[in-house]
Amino acid sequence: MRVAMATAMVAAVVPAIYAAPARADEQAEQRARGHYEIGQGLYRLGDYRAAIKEFAAGYELARKPGFLVNLGQSYRKLGELGHAREMYQQFLATVPPGDPKRAQVEAVLVEIEEQLRAHPELESPAPTTTAIAPPAANLPSGAGDPAAPAATAPVVIVRPRPERRPMRIAGLTLGGLGLGMLGGGVAFAVVADSNARDLTALDRMGGVFDGAKDSAYSTDRLLEGVFFGVGGAALATGIVLYIVGRR
Repeated sequence: MRVAMATAMVAAVVPAIYAAPARADEQAEQRARGHYEIGQGLYRLGDYRAAIKEFAAGYELARKPGFLVNLGQSYRKLGELGHAREMYQQFLATVPPGDPKRAQVEAVLVEIEEQLRAHPELESPAPTTTAIAPPAANLPSGAGDPAAPAATAPVVIVRPRPERRPMRIAGLTLGGLGLGMLGGGVAFAVVADSNARDLTALDRMGGVFDGAKDSAYSTDRLLEGVFFGVGGAALATGIVLYIVGRR
């Protein structure tokens, strides 16, 4: 009887022993995914330094190799090519030879090496506060794991986009200038209409022709056309520059 009871107790305890690590791993996965989501949002906002901290925190929890790709891309955006190369090299050392991202990462490393030869000052940037520890030897590579946040990473290897902020600023400036000139055209149109009414009323009453007012009317109409034409062109050009700068 006691042997049977002991056997039943062991059978009841063993699942609990395995369930505790499983729950811990699941919690770590969820926390890692949370860091990934936050890092993704920060990356899209252009806050690459903060995104690096989130991706690093997620990698420490889940050790998904895709985090290393995200980190490498974030460092590239900051121009810290030495750190970017380190992340990509660590990715290649972690994943198996058949990983589908290997060819892309290897191509990026070739490009980084070319950039470093052209700009050796980027080899050793200022020390970063985010350190990425190498994965432990007994941890799996993470290849093919469907829960890995990197499976949907938004920063799959791409070339850095050119900086177009000056183009957007020029578009806004030119657009503002165009709106101002259109406003000036409206003002000259109002003044010209007022002079036209005065001249018409004077003519109907048989008064003396006012040459100065007639000349002012002609000038206002001319300026009205110039301001409307130039202002409209400036506004259209500014809109185009801003749209192109946003892409």
